[in-house]
Amino acid sequence: MSAVPSARPRPLHFAAFVMNTTGHVIQGPRRRALARQADFDDLEQWVRLARTLERGRFDAVFFADAAGHHPP
Repeated sequence: MSAVPSARPRPLHFAAFVMNTTGHVIQGPRRRALARQADFDDLEQWVRLARTLERGRFDAVFFADAAGHHPP
């Protein structure tokens, strides 16, 4: 018998964590043609990302603060 009476399963939520910077681990993105780390200051890049996540049924996107502007 379950210790929790009539507990319904809770839904699983997905969220993406992104930083408005080239990132703290920048080594290697230039090796991959589809890498978009250098486009962090392009609004259209963020719109594409949001649309991709929406198609993937993500519930949220968290845009982390960056300590400063890190040009590519």
